[in-house]
Amino acid sequence: MSLDYADLIMSLDDEFGLHLHEYEGTRHLAHEISTVGDLHARLFQELMRHGPVDSNDIWRRVCRVVGTTLHKNPASIHPAHRFIEDLGMN
Repeated sequence: MSLDYADLIMSLDDEFGLHLHEYEGTRHLAHEISTVGDLHARLFQELMRHGPVDSNDIWRRVCRVVGTTLHKNPASIHPAHRFIEDLGMN
């Protein structure tokens, strides 16, 4: 597991009040999620278990966290972006 990946998981936990590393185990989650769209869908699914959520709000927050963690402009992040190949995650 890379440092970028660990930072991203911890930042997502903080942003959404989740404990992704406890739910899935970081290795399983890494195999399940290869794009930012995959991440958004997984977070949306998890957050819906706790009540109604706004998909657009989740998307904006995901882009902000991913952008901050990987030093990218959040406005330039798209659902099809792959973490390693497109966003340069180590």
